[in-house]
Amino acid sequence: MKPWTNAEEKLLGTASDAEIARRLKRSEIGVAVRRTRLGIPSPNEKYRLWSKSEDRLLGRYPDEEVARRLKRSVLSVRHRRLNLGIANPHSAVRSWTEKEDALLGTMSDAEVAARIGRTKCGVSLRREKLKIPVFGHESRYWTTEQDALLGKLPDIEVALIVNRAVKAVQLRRSRKGIRSPTYKGRRWTEREDRLLGTMLDTDLASKLNRTVQSITSRRNSKGITRFLPPGRGPWKKSEDALLGRFSDREVARRLGRTHEAVNYRRRQLGIPAFSFH
Repeated sequence: MKPWTNAEEKLLGTASDAEIARRLKRSEIGVAVRRTRLGIPSPNEKYRLWSKSEDRLLGRYPDEEVARRLKRSVLSVRHRRLNLGIANPHSAVRSWTEKEDALLGTMSDAEVAARIGRTKCGVSLRREKLKIPVFGHESRYWTTEQDALLGKLPDIEVALIVNRAVKAVQLRRSRKGIRSPTYKGRRWTEREDRLLGTMLDTDLASKLNRTVQSITSRRNSKGITRFLPPGRGPWKKSEDALLGRFSDREVARRLGRTHEAVNYRRRQLGIPAFSFH
């Protein structure tokens, strides 16, 4: 986006934003935003420049009072003040004190709001900003002691002990690759474990007569990466060396990759296509 010049800024407010945009070859939104930031009223209002005596009122009185005295819009006054870097000491927003912050999370947000004379929404936003948990609720983070219970007791019992939903316990246990103590399925053998990652999870599930979810969960718990069929892994230097020496279709056939993948890789490396001449 090109910077604004003094000559361009002098045109703002002298005609409609659409007309100024046409003259300056800028977007109408861009013109409106720049005009507003400079505190220049809409061309529909009677246009007049800000005087030094008017500028001296900014920040000394509330924006609404300045707007009334100068017969300008509050929006125009506010943007002019901000553009000049003048703070508003009359803002109705008050800072939070240490005493108020100390109450957050010790009772419901509604109770805190009633005690300190703030809105419930304002209290909730402040509490969340300080990362203080809601009153009456346990922290959502799992502790080492809580994780140690997973798989040793039924999920419903763990849920009662740690004061969490049963589904939350099941999800946590599943993500850590821990089998439910009530699971009645057959145990994994060393032979089955050795097959993990040697083929697609879907193929191994069919081979071992297990579910795909069971195969994936077992593989993840063992820290074994998923199987990548030939032609789907990272490119090797020896494979790159074939690009451009043969047609893309021939390279694809030799490497077991798709024609599209070979064509994309060759263009990515800036290698010209194979020519028969």
